Amino acid sequence: SIQLNGVIGKNETDKLGLYLSAFNLDNLNSFIASESKTELGGIINGNVFLTNAFNKFQLESDIKISNLLVDQDTLGNASIISRFNSEQNIVVANIDIIKGVAKILDINGNYYLNREENNLDFNINLSNVYLHPLEKYIDDIMKEVYGKISAKLKLTGSINKPVLNGTVDLNKTSLIVNYLNTRYSFNSTVKVKENEFELDGLKLIDVNNNEATVTGKIYHDFFKNFRFDVELQANLFQILNTTLKDNILYYGTANASGYGRFSGPIENMNIDITLSPDRGTKLNIPLNTLEDLNSSGFITFIDRAIDTNQTITRNAVDLSGIRLNMNLDMNRNAEIKIIFDEKIGDVITGTGTGSLRLDINTSGAFNMFGTYTISKGEYLFTLQNLINKKFNVDQGSKITWAGDPYEANVDLSAVYIVHTSSLYNILQDTTYKRRVPVECRLLLTNKLMNPTINYEINVLGVDPTVQSLLKTKLNSEQEINRQMFGLLMFNQFFPISGAGQAGIRVDAGAGATASASELLSNQVSNWLGQISKDVDISISYRAKDNYSNEELRVMVSKSFLDERLTIEGNVGIIGEQTYVSNNVIGDFYAEYKVSKDGRFRLKGFNRSNADDIIRYSQSPYSQGLGLLYRKDFNIFSDLFARWRKNKKEEEAVKP
Repeated sequence: SIQLNGVIGKNETDKLGLYLSAFNLDNLNSFIASESKTELGGIINGNVFLTNAFNKFQLESDIKISNLLVDQDTLGNASIISRFNSEQNIVVANIDIIKGVAKILDINGNYYLNREENNLDFNINLSNVYLHPLEKYIDDIMKEVYGKISAKLKLTGSINKPVLNGTVDLNKTSLIVNYLNTRYSFNSTVKVKENEFELDGLKLIDVNNNEATVTGKIYHDFFKNFRFDVELQANLFQILNTTLKDNILYYGTANASGYGRFSGPIENMNIDITLSPDRGTKLNIPLNTLEDLNSSGFITFIDRAIDTNQTITRNAVDLSGIRLNMNLDMNRNAEIKIIFDEKIGDVITGTGTGSLRLDINTSGAFNMFGTYTISKGEYLFTLQNLINKKFNVDQGSKITWAGDPYEANVDLSAVYIVHTSSLYNILQDTTYKRRVPVECRLLLTNKLMNPTINYEINVLGVDPTVQSLLKTKLNSEQEINRQMFGLLMFNQFFPISGAGQAGIRVDAGAGATASASELLSNQVSNWLGQISKDVDISISYRAKDNYSNEELRVMVSKSFLDERLTIEGNVGIIGEQTYVSNNVIGDFYAEYKVSKDGRFRLKGFNRSNADDIIRYSQSPYSQGLGLLYRKDFNIFSDLFARWRKNKKEEEAVKP
């Protein structure tokens, strides 16, 4: 109920009272909806008195609000006590909110009506107030904001130009940065000064418990026009955790060490970042984000209650208004995927080195600059959905960007070993009616999106005389292309055009069987690879044909000692061999990073010679051990620059 009772008069004793009893604040939302999107809730009990209205009137209030709600968030039980004296033109107010038995908000002070400026003088104390209700006001920057805030603040200035001074303590705070989709947690004290918030050594902790230090200031014009000048120093810190639906330009998981600076207003932010990736970094760059139609796309069921002109958009981050300058000092810790068509698996995957710069201007245009040199990689080569082969990318292959990411230049060499091929069709000699491993080399040059493709063919495990004969047969680009198609499609050579071909034929059935078994092996390997992130497991199966026996291999790879020791191995069984008695094969490979940066490495291997007839006749296995040192430099003198620097420092400290 609301009751208005009393007298409005000139006498000092004339009093008008407004009495509220169990009044629901929700009744006011329809009146304030046009002015504010804020919704209130709670039950009011209390009274407001107006005394001596026509002379030196006084206004007093004593109101209690049970279960105060602001935008569906329960704050607690509120108490508002205020006094206004028209003779002194001062409003004295005391506001507090109690949640449970704890006072979480205490505001007390004076408001001077006779002053044009500096008419606020209030003390504000917060104690363990939940942060989540504030998320709706900053949801364009961050989400899932949790934690508690405590503060001791002094409010001065005016309603239009409020000034806060004091400290704000953030306890057990966690949040997700929208643009990066990374979750951070921290405890920190923020110094609040006039028109600025000062961050002094704030420690951010990512999901892997690694830290980054944030320093700087956030400026504002009386809580409008917020501007940032914030620096970040990171070490093994997660800086990206996005998917394709978050960002169609690039996405993935990135852990890095380095420096970042964020400056300017939110709507026109400048982001300057210089980073080196750390282990666990996987960055995807899709070059084709178009989606194919499928049969279900031709029929659409329409709900007449919904506007059919509305378009469905991705839940993507709007990059307009952001100016990003990201310098990446790439190393072998990062895995990069250049995605041509994700659905059919047309992807280049590799690790390598290089300096890359990623730029985004305020209109959202994305540019890339730099050269990425691949140290180790794979390319799943696809052609008209007929050929699907996994090539190993040669070390030293390069991809260069000079602006538009779709206009990158490529200089890439990759090799695929065909294990079920015969030389009989090309040499017409029954001696070579047996399996011979053939190295199929793919050369990509010019534009990455529309490369020039050339091929090279090299037969392994044969003597120089046979190599010479093969070169005379593969004497033109047309013939090499023709034989390459036969090897990739049917796992065998085509007969030479114009040569006597009695008894020579292409066993299409055997080629199809080999391709099908390879496709099945790749799919099973993908499933096994999803079982564990710590261990890589894959399987290879080859069916028996006219030239080779049935073969099954299982490959396992795992890293130890903080990823400094990598061990790979495979074991398999092949069918009956005419030249050996043991049909069990196996390979073993180990690499240890002697130095933490991987510059010094110790390698060892045990490799089966089952694919090399000459070597297998002498020994079923080959072993090797080596020490590797690697250093990149632009000019030869840079190779010794660090040694000279260390020598000078040693001489400088000598007495």
